[in-house]
Amino acid sequence: MIYRSPIGIDASVAASLREAYFREKPGSIGPFAARLGVPEVHVLAALKGDESTEIDLSHFDALMEALKGLNPVRFIVRTDGCVLESVGELGGYSRGKFFNIQNNPLHVHISPERLGSAFAVRKKDLSEKTSLALHVFNFEGGCAFRISPERIRIEGKLRGPYRPEQETGFQEILSTFALSSEQGARE
Repeated sequence: MIYRSPIGIDASVAASLREAYFREKPGSIGPFAARLGVPEVHVLAALKGDESTEIDLSHFDALMEALKGLNPVRFIVRTDGCVLESVGELGGYSRGKFFNIQNNPLHVHISPERLGSAFAVRKKDLSEKTSLALHVFNFEGGCAFRISPERIRIEGKLRGPYRPEQETGFQEILSTFALSSEQGARE
């Protein structure tokens, strides 16, 4: 299976996006991209080396296995008319027509052959806490899904830090699956 990143942005456009991003320091990348009229994937591509790292999807099953190190997670799917967030544990994987996650309450069917690129993002949120997430995009550059480790709850709210094993798991994903800038098509 060959994966090709849908990212084909001009260096000057990337520089403009980076400048706007660091000037405005938006809390969420999706709404920031929408406000600028650009795909979210272009913003993350522009931030490569700063707050995002492109991830190799050619070993999708191994990547999903490694993502279990972030458990518990928040699995997010966003469409033009809806945002679905579910908190649970990754696992219960199986393969058929889809890559299946069947681990209550997560019940997800993914078409890896429709995925074009992914970015691991480590950034500061509006409250200056570190935020970790994996953003996965289809070939058209639309967001397919996002996976974020779930923070420790303090007083019933997600105010705490990530668990040390989640931080370690995220770093291992970066170390194992980071796509070098020289790689184009991936097998």
